[in-house]
Amino acid sequence: MPNWKRIIVGDAFKVSSGGVNQLRDLFLVWPFLLFSIIAVSGLFGAHETDRSYAIKSGICAAMAVLLARERLMLMAGALAYVSIRLAIALIFVRDSKVLLALMGSGGILLAIVRFAVKSNWKPSYTTEKGMHLLDLVAGLSGLVLAIVVARWIKP
Repeated sequence: MPNWKRIIVGDAFKVSSGGVNQLRDLFLVWPFLLFSIIAVSGLFGAHETDRSYAIKSGICAAMAVLLARERLMLMAGALAYVSIRLAIALIFVRDSKVLLALMGSGGILLAIVRFAVKSNWKPSYTTEKGMHLLDLVAGLSGLVLAIVVARWIKP
């Protein structure tokens, strides 16, 4: 007799092989990415309120990195996102500041990748193919919390 509960729901609520550490890192990806983008863009703003908001956002991004288990993976992912966005912006804007920012973020990303390859770096937890429902919930709740905190700290 088939188990209909397993057929309909499947392994949706199964905890990933990475466990709590992987869920925490998935939760912290969006806050780190959002706050680091706000901090970097706000530092180049013209208003003093932009700078204070950028400093607060930078502190939140640093806290997200300190709470993460796999800091190298978090930094590499955020730098890859920023580098891709800057490369696209360079195509449309063609500004020397964008080129310098792309060279800086791309250079740091290249250094992180070279370090990881040379030292045979492996994450501290094992990951498996596919995504479970709890992984999706952890990522979305991190995004929602980051948006709420970003709106709360804005002057």
